[in-house]
Amino acid sequence: MKITKEIIKKLTLEIQKKIQSQLIQTLVERLDEMNEKFIKLKTSILKN
Repeated sequence: MKITKEIIKKLTLEIQKKIQSQLIQTLVERLDEMNEKFIKLKTSILKN
């Protein structure tokens, strides 16, 4: 399901905030995973 601005605007403010919170949490988790992978890669390169 694609979530568009129009769909979000039709939702209650409470639901909008929940979606926003979950989206932020997902983005933070993905960024953290990317950072961990980058650190491992950098460490691996520096060892060689």
